[in-house]
Amino acid sequence: MKLKTLCLLAVLAPGLASAALTHRWTLNETTLNPTTPPTGILESVSGTTTGALFGTSSGVLGNPGVYAGDLSYQFDGVGNAVSTGFSNVLPTTGDFSVFVTAVFAADYQAGGRMLFSNNAGQAGRVDFGVNGTATIPNQLTFFLGGASSLSLAFTDSATDPVLFDGGFHEVGITRTGNSFQLHVDGVAVGSSGTSAVAVSTGTDFRLGRRNSFSGFYNNRISEVQVFNDARGSGLAVVPEPSSALLALSSLGLACLVRRRTRQS
Repeated sequence: MKLKTLCLLAVLAPGLASAALTHRWTLNETTLNPTTPPTGILESVSGTTTGALFGTSSGVLGNPGVYAGDLSYQFDGVGNAVSTGFSNVLPTTGDFSVFVTAVFAADYQAGGRMLFSNNAGQAGRVDFGVNGTATIPNQLTFFLGGASSLSLAFTDSATDPVLFDGGFHEVGITRTGNSFQLHVDGVAVGSSGTSAVAVSTGTDFRLGRRNSFSGFYNNRISEVQVFNDARGSGLAVVPEPSSALLALSSLGLACLVRRRTRQS
């Protein structure tokens, strides 16, 4: 798969480029501390290993990641997941970006499977993952629950997918003020929306499932990054956007220019 570096500054000046990076899980572990539950999930910004892998570690560690030398976790869709050990991963009302590099395949008709979530049924709970039904099998989704819930979705084509094609992709959710937007491989996609709901910091965030025992992801996750600002992509090397995504981005830009021309 053709790859590109989305952030050259991350190589040339990592301190400058990562100034807004608040959390990062590269999931490059090859061994885990055999406690119950096992510990040792590295959060590289703080340099702490407070996180834990829940469920069996058999077959989970050491799988190939998105680029040469990178590793990933293989989640089984049944029980294993990562507790980050952090409840304040996202600001309650401030700007943020979350990017997850994972493998996406068209097998999500069993319901929601989470990439990143603190959902334990509380107000301000976050679900970022994939969902599907028999009629709409391939969706990237984001949910923020509160007095006025927000639900966003990007529906992929079943016949010519740009996301659910069995390969690695970087997906993101950004918040700017009260505005939210989904991203795929650096391109804004799907629905956008607004919400003033404060993100909950009462439960820790999980990778590969909800905080409650549900929503298990069933594929590889290679990279999770969180920023305290809104941006189009993270620091990792990610797949080239497909021609369909680039066309979607160009169409959105053309519509924006046309709208501004009419208003001027």
